[in-house]
Amino acid sequence: MYKVVKKSRAIQCMIVFVALFIMFTIFPLRLWEENIPSVSNQILAGSSDSVGEDYMLQRFIAQYDHLGTINLYLVDFKNGWNRDQSVNSFVFRMLDSDMQILFEEIIDTRFIDIPGFCTVYINEDMEVGKDYYYFLQGMNGSRAWFELEETASAGTPYVSRLIYNYDELEGYNVIGEYNYTVPLRKEKVFLYDALLLATMLLLVGAVELYYRVTKRDKLITVEKALRIAGNLLAGAGVAYAVWNISIRRFFSGNPVDNVFYTIGALLGFGSLFYMINYRKDREAYVPLGKRLAAGWQNVLQIVFIAAGVWACCNYMNGLYEIHHRVAERQFIVFLALAAIVMCEKKEIFNKLTVVYALAAAGITLWYRSIYVDYLAMDEWDLRILRWGIAAVVLSGFLIVNIVMQLIKKKKLSRFSWWYGIVLASFFVLIIAFRNTRWWTVALACAFTLFYIRYALWDKKAYLLQNICNGLLLNFVCSMLFSFMRRPFLSWIYPRFPFIFHTVTVTAVYMTFIMCAALMKLTDKYEKCFCIEGAERPGGLEGLRYIWKELLLFGLSGTYMLFTASRTGFLAVAVMTIVTLVFFVLGIGRGKAKKVAIFLAMMVCSVVWCFPVVFTAQRVLPAMCSNIFKYEVEEFPDEITRGDEWDSMYYITVQRFVEVFNNKIFGMPESGTSSYERSEEYQKYRSKRFNNKGEVVWDGGVDELYEEEKPEQAATGNPVGEEDGEESAETPKLEIIGIKTEEERMAEEAEAAKLEAEAKAGGHVEEQEEEEEVIEDLSVYEKTEEYANGRMDIFRAYLEQLNLTGHEEMGAILPNGELAVHAHNIYLQVAYDHGIVVGVVFLFVGAAAFVQGCIFYKKRKYQVPCAALPAAAIAAFAMAGLVEWIFHLCHPAGFVLMLVLAPLLFDMGEKKDKANEKR
Repeated sequence: MYKVVKKSRAIQCMIVFVALFIMFTIFPLRLWEENIPSVSNQILAGSSDSVGEDYMLQRFIAQYDHLGTINLYLVDFKNGWNRDQSVNSFVFRMLDSDMQILFEEIIDTRFIDIPGFCTVYINEDMEVGKDYYYFLQGMNGSRAWFELEETASAGTPYVSRLIYNYDELEGYNVIGEYNYTVPLRKEKVFLYDALLLATMLLLVGAVELYYRVTKRDKLITVEKALRIAGNLLAGAGVAYAVWNISIRRFFSGNPVDNVFYTIGALLGFGSLFYMINYRKDREAYVPLGKRLAAGWQNVLQIVFIAAGVWACCNYMNGLYEIHHRVAERQFIVFLALAAIVMCEKKEIFNKLTVVYALAAAGITLWYRSIYVDYLAMDEWDLRILRWGIAAVVLSGFLIVNIVMQLIKKKKLSRFSWWYGIVLASFFVLIIAFRNTRWWTVALACAFTLFYIRYALWDKKAYLLQNICNGLLLNFVCSMLFSFMRRPFLSWIYPRFPFIFHTVTVTAVYMTFIMCAALMKLTDKYEKCFCIEGAERPGGLEGLRYIWKELLLFGLSGTYMLFTASRTGFLAVAVMTIVTLVFFVLGIGRGKAKKVAIFLAMMVCSVVWCFPVVFTAQRVLPAMCSNIFKYEVEEFPDEITRGDEWDSMYYITVQRFVEVFNNKIFGMPESGTSSYERSEEYQKYRSKRFNNKGEVVWDGGVDELYEEEKPEQAATGNPVGEEDGEESAETPKLEIIGIKTEEERMAEEAEAAKLEAEAKAGGHVEEQEEEEEVIEDLSVYEKTEEYANGRMDIFRAYLEQLNLTGHEEMGAILPNGELAVHAHNIYLQVAYDHGIVVGVVFLFVGAAAFVQGCIFYKKRKYQVPCAALPAAAIAAFAMAGLVEWIFHLCHPAGFVLMLVLAPLLFDMGEKKDKANEKR
């Protein structure tokens, strides 16, 4: 970083790097795309018969790999009726060559210029040369007429065979524009790469010539060159963000949203500028290679713990048993790796390891060849086999390593016998009363091996810090994934589920992420502001040393707010109180002031990060337009298939406030806080964009009203309403179809009858509403309302408890339904394994908390993040009151079992090697 180079060489290297990076994105990454329209001659031949209850089916052959949109020419449209509500839409279905439905969309026609093209979002991968069909039909009596052309004169042989209600209209097809989106084709790849290469050479030559002529070339450090380049890129980013958000208003027409997004973008790029320009002490700089050489075990353990959390997330998101089986094996693999990296190099690389590796490889190849040939597995079965083999091999290696170290009489650390007996008793009981559940066996065996390997490690002081760093690494990676592919929706999932499909799981996950962030922040704050009689920065200088911890806490706190989960808030509150109690006991004078400053920092970090994360989570998924969703999730087609950055389905500031107030404070939702929910949004979009998605008007919602007023005054009618008569200038096209004139007249009469009935039904005298009697709810009913119906579940589980547990998971409710989970870990453990095991589980938790407090008191000055065991156990205990979180592959259960290791094996009276380095 501090290597000295010439300024001209640094600039030239940056130019070359940027050019090569752009070329790499063009090919082989192929991130740049082009639109290829496939358009016929569009020679009008006539109109189709009405598409209402009768359907129309058009066949076409895919020309490219990805179809973006289809623009259909709509000649006329008559609305249908759902009771007294007008229905202004029709149904579009895409089918494959086997006539299987790929997807269905409801196409809104209210703000389409008719006659004219109607855009249908497809965004579907195609198989070139294969037949596809789209199906058109009205809904609730609505009728649409589409423009037809003669196939022979259309110039599009890939579009043919039009079916109308079982009968083929030979020689005709629907006029449509098929817009394919594909990566840049070969010719353009070569052209763009050549232009980039030429530009790069010209700029490099210009820089060389300039510095030779001016003779102003001077020496700079690599660190400074990178900082200048980072500032330039960040400056371009903030300009692009302000241009799209504030000036062009691509993400919202609402001034409140635009102002908030602009503030979020400015704060976010302000943070980025600070990170780029943050300078460490040069004297304390250690090259990356040396740091990795000294701490390779910690780095790998952090990565494997993060990967273990990822496996737990896969388990929680799994919808089928096969998904769970894969996730369980992934978890065992990464837990074994996290334990193996506690070995020294000579313990991993030796003759015995080579023998074991060869034997394991031979047995694996033999077993896999027989097993695969026998079952003819599919992809998921192969995943189970691969991860299962890896889990067995790594676990076997760990056992061999532990046995060899014990044979060599390597001393174990001092063991906490009283707590070890308690935990061992619990492990024995959940195995003995497993009742067909094998995950309890896996949990007891896997973590027993982990604890023994930890006892043999000479760097025990780093484990808790590694756990925190692993959790935060997983969170940062998940956040980046969420920024790209997980949209924050307004009306379907207004409580943001993050990388999960259940917001309650998200809240528990974020509880432990916040716990890890709080541990890091507390440690850094104590070092910078609370150590007495030592050189410490303090004040503004101290903030320079804890900005990373403040940022992580603010980011995690923001996502917790997005969940609007009372369970999560309660668990975080309890965990924070425990941490603050430890914090107060560990500092000297001025406790009240230091705690107040610490709390203010925590709040300010969340306040700073909230608009940044809200803006990024709202804006970036819309820009990427590559949504990831789980099978059980239902996203609107405008989000998954469309590219509307300002879609009404994305979250808004007002909508979030409404949902948060309703969930946390019980304030009723008005249902109208989001302006996009109303027709106002559609009016705004229809005026702002043409049918090609190009911006043709730069006004906002307020300006839309100002333009409507003079037009209404001149016509006397609201803008957008029809005068009831057809324009004399609109030509009446010949209808090409199979219906007779009598059938068409009967259809018109039927439509008129439905319209008259709907309008008449809308004016029926309303019955007087009975005055609602507000009953005084009992204490139980109020508790039931707050607990989201869990009180009945709790009672059912309590009534069905026994001494030996149950084989089947789930208790029967009074109404006969099966409650799969008790939503309470204490009831769930007692129900699954028996009352005795449930009591022991309670005692294990209480003993663990006591042991965590003792550990903190003894090691708070020696072990980083020493408060983590007690804080994590407190958070687990509170979250477990209303959620099922004790499982081998639950993120909360994983963290709980990890933090028990330091409580079992102490570091002894002598400092270990890690503490000697500290």
